[in-house]
Amino acid sequence: MVRPADRGQGNGTQLLALTLAKAQKKGIQPVLITYHPANRASVKVIQKNGGALTSKSYVPRINQQWIELGTMP
Repeated sequence: MVRPADRGQGNGTQLLALTLAKAQKKGIQPVLITYHPANRASVKVIQKNGGALTSKSYVPRINQQWIELGTMP
């Protein structure tokens, strides 16, 4: 989560990229990210890090995106 004063500066994208790099070093592959579909900022951050919508969950208001770490930008 990025605090409101720091939003729109690429911090969320960088934070997720660093987290994914750490996951890759630990051999975690692929990575599943869940988010509320109305949160457009989260969607952008996930997509900038290689996420692709794979399913809309049966849990109301939750979508899922998998990120294959070998294809990270």
